[in-house]
Amino acid sequence: MEIVRVGKKVISKDKIVNLISKILKLRSNGSTQLEVAKDLGIERSFISHLEGVGEIRKGKKIAVVGFNIKNKDEIEKVALGSGVELIRLFGEKGKENLIKGKNSEDILDSAFKVFAELANFDLIVFMASKKRVRKAEKIFGKRIYGFVEGRDKNTEEIFIHPEKFKAILEGITKKKKWRILSEKSS
Repeated sequence: MEIVRVGKKVISKDKIVNLISKILKLRSNGSTQLEVAKDLGIERSFISHLEGVGEIRKGKKIAVVGFNIKNKDEIEKVALGSGVELIRLFGEKGKENLIKGKNSEDILDSAFKVFAELANFDLIVFMASKKRVRKAEKIFGKRIYGFVEGRDKNTEEIFIHPEKFKAILEGITKKKKWRILSEKSS
């Protein structure tokens, strides 16, 4: 057993290597970051950072944004399992909390922060009303894949079918032509 001293701490290098091996084995067998984190009692963000450090090659960067999603936790789990790097899903209460107690300048600053963050992604799966999808397309162009799911307004929470959403993400991650995908949202 290899032991390393860091300040006042005595650390087992073998324990760290074994944990990393377990994480990578579970992830390569299809477990989501969230599932692995729960199974091993660690933070999901640790797994994300660990994978980032060891990454050799990177594919397209995908973000998922959705408003008034009734089953947002379930959709987040699907997105995490499909390699989505940024997930911003809101139910009705989450949407209200975005603006609660903020003045118009703070709301605008928050919006610009999100736009700047999304600008770093190759594709944004945008779950919202047709009107909002069209506005997002004006900002992000062909990088938007609109997922409207039969609604015209964002006035009520909507259930997103996990299998349908998973199929869309699988199509995206299996290198289908991105331009064709984004044109379908029009």
